[in-house]
Amino acid sequence: MSLNSLSMHYSSFIAFPRALWKYGILGGSFLLMTLASGLGAVLSESFTSPVGELPFGWTYVIGTNSNSSAAIGQNPNGLLFQRAASGGANSNGVVFYTGSSENISEGIIQGYFSAQISFTLSGVSLGDGSSQGIILGASQQNYDATGIYVGFFASGSNRGLGIWSNPTGNNNPGTQLDFSAFTANLARDTTYILELSVSGNVLSASIRTNDAIPQQIASVSASDVNIAAGYFGIRTAYANTSVATTFSDLTLSVIPEVGTLPLMGVGIGSLFLLGVRRRIRPAGKFVDTP
Repeated sequence: MSLNSLSMHYSSFIAFPRALWKYGILGGSFLLMTLASGLGAVLSESFTSPVGELPFGWTYVIGTNSNSSAAIGQNPNGLLFQRAASGGANSNGVVFYTGSSENISEGIIQGYFSAQISFTLSGVSLGDGSSQGIILGASQQNYDATGIYVGFFASGSNRGLGIWSNPTGNNNPGTQLDFSAFTANLARDTTYILELSVSGNVLSASIRTNDAIPQQIASVSASDVNIAAGYFGIRTAYANTSVATTFSDLTLSVIPEVGTLPLMGVGIGSLFLLGVRRRIRPAGKFVDTP
C-alpha cells in the first residue's frame, strides 16, 4: 500500500512586542494562556487522499469474530465504513492513529485533548442497532481493547449519543456513563460534526449540524472518567443493518497535563517581573535599560 504524508500542523509561539514587558504580571498571565493554548500539536486529517487507501500514520483492525469482514475504505469524500455483504452483523472495525507528533508517541496520546470529526450517513433505516464513533485511551490496537467509547446510534429506538467504557463486540457498547437521546433519526446525506474534549477526568461530547448557524443535536458529559494514556481510533459496531458512514476533516489538539503549567507560569512570571524591575527609576538617576 502506498503511503502519503499525513498533514501535521504545529502551533507556533509568536514573539510579543517589547512594549508588552511594561505590563508585568498581566502580560505574564496573557503569555501563559497563549502558551497553554499553543503547546499541543494539532493533528489534521481529511481522509480524502490517497484515494482508495488509508493515509500514512493510520491502520485498520477488524472485529475479532471469525466471520468479520469489515468494509473499510477511502473515497474522495473521506474514510468509508460499511458492513460488508459477506460479513454479516460482525462487519466491525476500527481505524487507529499510529503516528507520532508532539504529545503523541506512536499513537499513544497523553494529556488533555479535544477533537472534532465530520461524518455523513447513508443507508440509515428505522430499527438500526448499529453505532459508530470514537474510541479513546484504548489499551491496544484491537477491536475489543479497553477504553472509552463516544458513539452514536443514528436511528431506531436506541438513537442517541452516549459515552461508554470498555466496549466489546458489535452488540455491547460497554458500561454506559451518559446518554442523550435524539429527538429524530439522523438524516441521510447530511453532514454532522462530532466534538469531544477531555479535561482531567471530565469527558464531554456533542453532535451538531454543519450549518452556518449550527444546531446542537445532543450533548453528553461524564465525570470521574479514567482515561488512561492510549490509542485514538474511529470505531464502528454493526448490528443487523448496513449503514455506510463516511468520516472526514478530523482535527485533534493535545496539550500537556494542566498540572505542569503552574511551574512554567512561575518562570514566565519571574521573567516579566524582571522586566518591570529593570525599568524602575532610582531617585536622582534615570535608567533606561534596553
